[in-house]
Amino acid sequence: MTDIVIPSFFEEGDVDPLFSNWVEDFESLHLAVIQRRKKFEAPDVAALAVELPDGAYIVGRFMHHVLKKQTPKDYDIFFSGQEAVTKMIARIQKAPEGSFLHGYAGEDSLGNFKDGYEVYLKFVHPTKPPIKLFRHRWFATLSDAIARVDLSISQFGIDNRLMTAFGPNFFTDVEGRYVRVTGPVPFNIGTGLRIQRLEADGYKWMNGRYDTWTRQDWTVYATNYMKDQKTFCKNNKLPVPKNEGDFGLFEIRG
Repeated sequence: MTDIVIPSFFEEGDVDPLFSNWVEDFESLHLAVIQRRKKFEAPDVAALAVELPDGAYIVGRFMHHVLKKQTPKDYDIFFSGQEAVTKMIARIQKAPEGSFLHGYAGEDSLGNFKDGYEVYLKFVHPTKPPIKLFRHRWFATLSDAIARVDLSISQFGIDNRLMTAFGPNFFTDVEGRYVRVTGPVPFNIGTGLRIQRLEADGYKWMNGRYDTWTRQDWTVYATNYMKDQKTFCKNNKLPVPKNEGDFGLFEIRG
């Protein structure tokens, strides 16, 4: 297998050419319409979404869990820029009683997060799923954020108007227990590990493009990914991680 070139993280205003022509494939419906068609309720999702500032979006596998009548593992929130991040932090910290955000507390250092090094800032609650605020990339729209999701069953998002965006295979794959990669290489090595875990849980792998990758292939991929990200950190005068774990990469064992 040849070396794979991994693009660096994008800065505010940059356009990602790998995904810029995908947004036309995404459907957009109000949450109420989806709930009526699919016959389910998502009161917590709606309660969190209306607390978002403009330019913030809940994106990921949370709706997959809701449709399966499970509690989401967490809520991942992405942003259009730093202003939206700042507003979201303030809303969490000053949330009044009765708000969905009331009772959440920051788990990580705000200082590290503001320095631009932490991939996300995590807020935890005694009885609700954690909230993660991501700022390693900015997204001008909800559809832009959806375009970066790696798996079909995670390709769903919602904004503060309760407008959703989702991939063409989202509902089909959730209901049929299928999983497919929604983007081309490169993708984080964690994507491969998630596919393995989902297959072990009974999901059918649909792509067939990466299912023959060996442990050596993934190791080469991780090595190249690390090399690229270390260069990015040096060029931007950020702390340089010493191992894959600092970038959320994992070695495949066995």
